[in-house]
Amino acid sequence: MLEREIEGKRFKLGKSLGQEAQHQIVEVKAQFMEAFAWSASDMPNIDPDFLCHHLTMDPQVRPVQQRRRKFNDDRHRAINSIEAHPQLLSRILHKMVR
Repeated sequence: MLEREIEGKRFKLGKSLGQEAQHQIVEVKAQFMEAFAWSASDMPNIDPDFLCHHLTMDPQVRPVQQRRRKFNDDRHRAINSIEAHPQLLSRILHKMVR
């Protein structure tokens, strides 16, 4: 993880992102700083119970690993193409932000 800071607000970026993708993400965050919530206090009208994720677990129960999912060939190729090309994923996300 690469840690970045804009106007005193820290965030992390994945190391697998290329320099151009990192630069684009930092630009978008800098341009729309007021749109990002950095803490629960930045969202005064939202119930904290809604924001916080809690897992209700019995401490006496042993955790069990979820079985690995098997995908058909088309889905497997799609997953691998996105994992192999993080720039593609960043462009998709960038288009969604616009």
